[in-house]
Amino acid sequence: MNTLSAKHLIVIMLTLLLGLAACGGQEESETSLEVAPDAPAVTETTEEVTETAVEPVATVEEASQPAETDTTAPAETGGGSVTSSTVTALVDLNIRSGPGTRYVAVDILTANNQAAVIGRSADGKWWKIACPSGAAVECWVSAGTQYSRAVNAESVPVAAAPSAPSSPGSTAVAQTTATSPAAAPPAATYTAAAPVNSTATATAPANSTATATAPAGNEPTATPTITTVPPTPTLEPSPTVDAPTSNDDGDSANNPATSFVFNFNQGNVGAVSRTYNDAISYPNGDTEDWIELRPQADAGSVALDMRLTCSNAYANSDQQIRATIWENGAERTDLQARCNGVTIGMPLVGNRTYLIRIHFVGDGPYYSRYSLTLDNARIGN
Repeated sequence: MNTLSAKHLIVIMLTLLLGLAACGGQEESETSLEVAPDAPAVTETTEEVTETAVEPVATVEEASQPAETDTTAPAETGGGSVTSSTVTALVDLNIRSGPGTRYVAVDILTANNQAAVIGRSADGKWWKIACPSGAAVECWVSAGTQYSRAVNAESVPVAAAPSAPSSPGSTAVAQTTATSPAAAPPAATYTAAAPVNSTATATAPANSTATATAPAGNEPTATPTITTVPPTPTLEPSPTVDAPTSNDDGDSANNPATSFVFNFNQGNVGAVSRTYNDAISYPNGDTEDWIELRPQADAGSVALDMRLTCSNAYANSDQQIRATIWENGAERTDLQARCNGVTIGMPLVGNRTYLIRIHFVGDGPYYSRYSLTLDNARIGN
């Protein structure tokens, strides 16, 4: 009996302890649930971080658009200026159908405008260009440095010149100035007034503009109004003319061309006049002439007058010719006549042989005919 009661007592106590333990566990669970309302704040923070992380993607896409533009633009600009050959007109310059003024003018390259160089003449005096107006003929402009300036044209090939016209001609090219409200009307062909003794047929360039007036609400009419502007005359290089060349007569200081003798021992010597005519040139041909002068006089001192005149001189050759006295193998610079007809007096010594040298001074080229005259012989100075 006592043993059974003791067991029942133990079971009852264990049951109470288990019940107390169960009540204590429920309170701890409820206490932990009180922290749960803070969980959504973590979720919201995570969403904000996610949205912030997406924004740099949009920024990269926006920055990629200018990169495409920067890559394309320089490629278009840089290519042409390095390899193209161009010529710029320094004045309003005639465009001709061939390399020379004997070819007709087909257009005008106005001052400060450029054209592409595609060739050059064999003598390097003309550029062959791409026709600005799209003309069916060849286009050439002068390469003279006073008329045009070329860039990157040192190695352009030599272009064959077209057949030269039978006679020089001139073609006037009209310039038209106006604006069109719609598409440009078709090119017009017409005949422009030309100076006397010349024929001028003008074709409006393909790139010319014309004025077309259209009624309100209708398409513009196809009839252009064209204003003809005479071409501006352009100075072009003159053809190169070489200096004439005189025939070499083989004379020298040791072999004069002629000899002038004045005998002062005879009367009336003052009435004697000697003249020598010839031509010299430089640097080619007969570059100088030599004349011997022999005053025969028992008197110690005599005198003569000398004059030099010129004709048919090339350029300024008449200003560069001299007649100089040589005595005892040396030049007498004080006895020198110029080609201006001025008479110089020459004091001489009787019975002495002199030489007169006719020559040019300077680099040339020179050519001139001359006439040397000695007269007014007299005893004394």
